[in-house]
Amino acid sequence: MNVFAVVTGCTDGIGKAYCHELAKDGLSIVLISRSLEKLNSVAEEIKSLYKVDTAIIQADFSEGRSLYSRIKEQLAGKEIGVLINNVGVMIPYPKLYEEITEEEIWRHINVNMGSVAAMMSIIMPQMLARGKGAVVNIASIAAYGPMPMLSIYAASKAFVEFLSRAVACDYFMRRGITVQTVTPCYVSTNMTSFSKYTHSTNLFIPTPAQFAASAVSSIGYTDYTTGYWTHGIQCQLLLRQLLLLCQHLQCQLLLRQLLLLCQLLLLCQHLQRQLLLRQLHMKGLSCIDVNNQRLSEEYGPHLRLVPFSLIMAPILANPEALHAARLYCRAPQGAAALGPLSSVSCCPRAAVLSKLLPSGRSPQ
Repeated sequence: MNVFAVVTGCTDGIGKAYCHELAKDGLSIVLISRSLEKLNSVAEEIKSLYKVDTAIIQADFSEGRSLYSRIKEQLAGKEIGVLINNVGVMIPYPKLYEEITEEEIWRHINVNMGSVAAMMSIIMPQMLARGKGAVVNIASIAAYGPMPMLSIYAASKAFVEFLSRAVACDYFMRRGITVQTVTPCYVSTNMTSFSKYTHSTNLFIPTPAQFAASAVSSIGYTDYTTGYWTHGIQCQLLLRQLLLLCQHLQCQLLLRQLLLLCQLLLLCQHLQRQLLLRQLHMKGLSCIDVNNQRLSEEYGPHLRLVPFSLIMAPILANPEALHAARLYCRAPQGAAALGPLSSVSCCPRAAVLSKLLPSGRSPQ
């Protein structure tokens, strides 16, 4: 029986490049996408180039829940070794949230988020039953934090990253099962064509073929990767900038807290002084008598400032400030752990893929 790789959003860009890379390794391909014409074209191209079997499923993921029963029926009977959750949408250009249409909101929810959760639910049971399989979920560098002007896209990719990493933790003890999260930066695809600065290929913006060749080589080596070595560098730089921003914001927060505490202390001192003067007035003494030694001994403590420890205690007890400090102290180690140079493999990727595929069939 042929071993299939299922790829969603596979007629252009990264998805199509993944199909070519997996077909090179001898896997038959199930292509799932919206355009029937493009599906037939890519299927024939792969079949003629790599002499592998192909199957197509026409599906518009923006339809939502009703779509998946049909996909499940058409996948029935196929032995699936790899699932690539690549399908995704993005608003045509950066814009404010109020300018995003209701249709665009639901497309991001159904395509970017719903497809990943539903496709894993359909395919993972057979992988778990035989103890072998690989799932690859394509997120984005946009998932690293809130992204103004691309808010709905960044939020949907954050969902993909968190879901994928959580599922990877669910099954990390299952030998032969891998769930990989890929967080690429800009790749020269139709999705990035809104600007020449994000679409023109260079050292940091690879072609889909370059990206997929690197990313497929990382399957089985890591469950979290940027997919491409220069993207790893970009993610490290982004993380460092986020840490510096966090540090700056925390400093501003601490300064505001200190200012507020000083204002409270001055108010407290003022109220204590007014209370003291009122007590003196009730005893028939004037303000000048405050300097008298006897009165100083009796009322002096009321005029002292609150101990410094009362200022520092709220700061030291602030979990956000302490967490930011811990992040900042660990920044070099944390940054170094991100974005492995996935294009460098210590052994042929076919040998790794063979460990993840059903017994009796290895990639060519």
